[in-house]
Amino acid sequence: MDLSLSPVAGVAPPISSVASAAPSLSPQRLVVHSALGMLWLQLHFEPCHWDSLAAGRVELEPGTLAEFLSDCSSAGVICFSPWPQA
Repeated sequence: MDLSLSPVAGVAPPISSVASAAPSLSPQRLVVHSALGMLWLQLHFEPCHWDSLAAGRVELEPGTLAEFLSDCSSAGVICFSPWPQA
């Protein structure tokens, strides 16, 4: 595993009136687990964000997660996600 996503503490997922088998999406904290993961992220984020990426302080909003996970998959970067990828 190169990267993982985990729910941001203290942020409740959106409330839905329709029961769903899929987990609710809330902002996700990005955690780096390998040198490959960090190098790949450095290609996608500006240098001013690299320290935050390395420290696990970057949060991704639900609207950007699908595109981010698709980019990871296309690049061969393994990213654990708490919900299935589309």
